[in-house]
Formats: sequence, structure tokens, C-alpha cells
Amino acid sequence: SPSVRAEAMKALGRLKLPGTFDVAVEAAQIPTQEEVLLQAALKTLGSLGDPRAVALARQAALGPYHRKARKAALGVLGSMLRLK
Repeated sequence: SPSVRAEAMKALGRLKLPGTFDVAVEAAQIPTQEEVLLQAALKTLGSLGDPRAVALARQAALGPYHRKARKAALGVLGSMLRLK
């Protein structure tokens, strides 16, 4: 279920295990009907502080997603700006 996968994604973001970035990117690219997973994946990407997340977050912020997913994408972009 998308909500279970979203909770797993949040846990990975808290643990910051090796490979978390790649898993989050893959999860963020799952079809848009799984908005809760996209939102969790974007928040995880933001928590990792990896600049590679900027391109994906920019795409999600402009994409055809629900408000919460776009808000999470903007949060990633904001956190990247704070890291500079």
C-alpha cells in the first residue's frame, strides 16, 4: 500500500542508510496516484541534503501533483538553499 511504503520511506530518511538517496529517487518517480509516497520521498530527499535532489524537487514542484507533494518539493528546494 502507498501509505505503508511512505512510512518505510520516512524511516529510511531518519536512518540515513547508504542507498537511501537512490531508493527515494526511485520512489519519487512512481506514478502520481501515490501522492503520499511522493511526498515522503521528497521529504526524505530533503533530509539527506544531497544536491542531486534539486532537479527532482524542481520537477515535482512544477509537476501535476497535489498541493502537499508540491509543498514537500518546495521544502526540499528551500532546505538546499539553506545548506549553501
